Amino acid sequence: MRFVERELCPGCGAAGPSNAVTLLKTRFSDGAVGDFIRRFYNFDPSGLDGFYQADCCLRCGLIFQRHIGDAEMMRYIYSDLVTDDPPDKIPTFQADIRDWKGSRDGHELMALSSFLDKPKLKVLDYGTGWGLWPIIASKLGHDAYATELAQDRSAWVSTQGVAMISDDEISNHRFDVINLEQVLEHVPEPAKLLERLTRSLDGILKLSLPDAGRARNILASMKSGESRYEKIMPVQPLEHINSFSRRTLLDLASRLGLREAKPSFPDLYSFIPGGIPSAPRRIAKEFIRPFWTWRNPSNLYVWLVRND
Repeated sequence: MRFVERELCPGCGAAGPSNAVTLLKTRFSDGAVGDFIRRFYNFDPSGLDGFYQADCCLRCGLIFQRHIGDAEMMRYIYSDLVTDDPPDKIPTFQADIRDWKGSRDGHELMALSSFLDKPKLKVLDYGTGWGLWPIIASKLGHDAYATELAQDRSAWVSTQGVAMISDDEISNHRFDVINLEQVLEHVPEPAKLLERLTRSLDGILKLSLPDAGRARNILASMKSGESRYEKIMPVQPLEHINSFSRRTLLDLASRLGLREAKPSFPDLYSFIPGGIPSAPRRIAKEFIRPFWTWRNPSNLYVWLVRND
């Protein structure tokens, strides 16, 4: 397993170390970084040749990990180190499938449909995992497409009313909604990915990812030994290789000819005509959830549209 160095800022393309300041540099086996990898992944990083180096671009402000795994190492990380249960072992997944009209994804898709004023959408879920979002989209009557690198997940999702396509096939389509749920922080070239997806966009590009607005403070705490996942997640070693704040994300969007769009109150609550639950706690949850989705301080949630 080998690391490669990103010589350019993955957000704006600024070249060379003189265009960035290093906030933390340590071997993957040392200090808080080594402690985290051993505990979180159950993996001994002593043999890893490289550095956890968090740099901040002086041009665009993006905080990114300079050294990332090569293609072979990334496959190992996401196929062997990072594992999760199949859908039939995930209670929340099963609950959302049973009550797809009342699920978070169902309500989000209803809001997107209302905002775009289109009852039937063509949607793409990029990096779908086990495919909950596009499966619910399909149940709502939308044309659902998805991409996924893991073959077992892709094969299963394809049996659930979702059309699985490859990265290369995206350019053959136009989508009303492209969904990136907890994806952008993982990819080596986020700006290039968004630029490519935007060419196939006719409506909303939805992004949800960790908010790294406090990344400098987090990295300072890591220097002092902090290694708990819930404290360092926005700059997580090996996986969260890009750490966006709201400003850096919207700056990137602007450079790509995109601007932020926000749904109206009627859009957010377009699920109401379909029925609301009778239990008081459930009613409260359904009405609070849209506000929390947009205002969760630990997560960036953004809808983008093309300027043209």
